[in-house]
Amino acid sequence: MFKLHEVWKSIDEHKMVVYFCFEDLTTKKFGVQSLEGFGLSDSGDRNSDARKQAIELFIEESPLERCLWGDTLEDAIAKFDDFMSK
Repeated sequence: MFKLHEVWKSIDEHKMVVYFCFEDLTTKKFGVQSLEGFGLSDSGDRNSDARKQAIELFIEESPLERCLWGDTLEDAIAKFDDFMSK
């Protein structure tokens, strides 16, 4: 079983991102499943679409396979950011 954590990060005065993270309740480790960006001009449907995508990703592939795992949320986010920057 997993617990969902949404971690919000401000990019600038007009943009932010949300990391959709999971905590593995067995191992107590954290992993980032996906990242979604939002801006002031986004419609209200954008949030619903992001949540729907997070659910679809969870169903399609176990977070155990999809995520890079860390001991803390910050560690998992750093690993995810590093992986995505390559």
